[in-house]
Amino acid sequence: LGALLDRARVAQRKIDEMKETTREQRERLQCENMLKEGREKLEAVDELFKRAAEAEVPYLKGIEVLPLEEAVKAISDCEAAADAIHKGISEARSLLVEQEAEMNKFLEVVSKTGSKELQALAKRGAQASEKLVVFRKDTETRKKAMQQQQAAAKVTEAEEAVKKMTEAAGEISAKESASEEISAEVAHELCEKFGEAERFAQEKIELARKFLSDRQRDARREKKGQDELQDAAKLVTRINTLQMESAKAKATASEHEQKFVAKMLLHEAAEAMKSLEVDIEKVSEESAPLTVEGGKRFIVASMTRMTVEALRDYAAKNTLSLDDLFAKVGSGAADGKVSEAEFVTFLEKVPELLSRADLAFSAEQRAAMFQQIDADGDGMLSKDDFVELFHYRYVCVNSVSVTDSFDINTSKTLEKLEPDDVVQTLGEMKTHEASGLMRVEVRALKDGMRGWVTMQGNQGKVFLSLYTAYGAFVKSLDKVVTTARTASSKVNDHISSKIKELGACEKGPLADARAELQKLRPKVGALQSKLETLKKRIEEGKREHSKREELERKKMEEKKERKAASLILKTISEKVESAEAGLKKLEEVAGPLVGGGDLASVADPIAVREAAAAAA
Repeated sequence: LGALLDRARVAQRKIDEMKETTREQRERLQCENMLKEGREKLEAVDELFKRAAEAEVPYLKGIEVLPLEEAVKAISDCEAAADAIHKGISEARSLLVEQEAEMNKFLEVVSKTGSKELQALAKRGAQASEKLVVFRKDTETRKKAMQQQQAAAKVTEAEEAVKKMTEAAGEISAKESASEEISAEVAHELCEKFGEAERFAQEKIELARKFLSDRQRDARREKKGQDELQDAAKLVTRINTLQMESAKAKATASEHEQKFVAKMLLHEAAEAMKSLEVDIEKVSEESAPLTVEGGKRFIVASMTRMTVEALRDYAAKNTLSLDDLFAKVGSGAADGKVSEAEFVTFLEKVPELLSRADLAFSAEQRAAMFQQIDADGDGMLSKDDFVELFHYRYVCVNSVSVTDSFDINTSKTLEKLEPDDVVQTLGEMKTHEASGLMRVEVRALKDGMRGWVTMQGNQGKVFLSLYTAYGAFVKSLDKVVTTARTASSKVNDHISSKIKELGACEKGPLADARAELQKLRPKVGALQSKLETLKKRIEEGKREHSKREELERKKMEEKKERKAASLILKTISEKVESAEAGLKKLEEVAGPLVGGGDLASVADPIAVREAAAAAA
């Protein structure tokens, strides 16, 4: 172990001797690398000065005052270049200080040479700093000139904006002074134009004022010359003048603008009143079938539906197609059309044909049924129109899909029915065995789409409800009434809100407008009362219609009972007459046997007896 330690000490001495022998070479190499890094830093600064020179090129062409946009860009580029140079110089200076401290540790022969080089590099850095100071000073001088340009430009922009505002005020004054009437639309356009011009002018004035204030504050803080402050003061004076001109233009337009606003308010109120009157008149017109006509058309539609259902059952019972059924209407059916007379005559025969006394309608009712069915009013009923009567119509009450086939599991959705969509059935309803759902093929009236629809969900949710003329009428009428009531509330609220907004106006056009709006309140109240009266009449009409439907139903029942009684009496009468005739014949046949005469005179008593038995 001692031998190994001795060997290690010998090796260490050799290493130390070798390091000492190569120290100068190593430190010279390290020194050179450090100087190279310092030179690179300063060369980078030189490159940045080249960029700075490019940035100030616009100012070196002999043009003392550049266009503002070009000046703004040049100053921005110069400031950015100056910041980059400052950063580069700071990094170079810090590096040289570190390197000098490091070189002081080298051998004197190495450090002496390295320090000399470092001093040369430091001198270059100092020269760069001096050059940067000059560049910044030039840039600052140019920046002040540019800011003066900006200030003047902002004041000029404000002057142009105030000029446009004054022109807009002049337009209002000229229109108001003109003899012709100005429409509300033109008045609104002029007021909007002036308002926009005023907002824009005020914005420009405030921007210019703030910019000048900032420049003045900077000048005082930096204790600049009086020339700069005087120039700024002149621009502030121009801004103050613009503010007064703006106020004058606003005052000039104010009264005329108030007149326009008053006209617009009254025009809006008048238009709202007209719209409300139209809505209420629509309620009156839409409700006429119920409140004026007494719902007769709906009773006729009910009669037609009853007749069609009875004919449907009759055709099914007798295995008749709809074409066969149409052929029974009249001779014109062979040509595809029957006349009103033929159809009315057919309806007269229906009670007897179907053994349905409840379908025995008056001539007036039968004629009304035809007129309702005859949609085009040509006095003829085509086979297609006749067949159309036998297709059920349903209205969608909950959204449901229309599919391309009957089977729910394999079908694809074609479209979606929304509430109030009406469909027409194309066949009989079928039950889907797997789900138990009732499905029917339909055609959507809104777009003609054909497909299968579920009538009711497996949890009881109804998707399609039977469409009736009266049901559709009531639903449409309720919407019209709701629209009118909503419009009534909006008009009332609008007028009330405008009167409240104008409450502070004691005189002038707006005060007059408030007075006119107050005059509209009784008119709105009258229209609201008219609407409520119509609504009561509608509700009363609904109740009366229900009563009439019930009365018609009872009349039909009574007719049916009378017809049944008539048939029974007829049958009894026929049987009595038959019995009387048989009795008379019996008397004639049995006369020889019961007349008290001589039986010997009867040629064939047995034959007479058999004939009498047969007659009995």
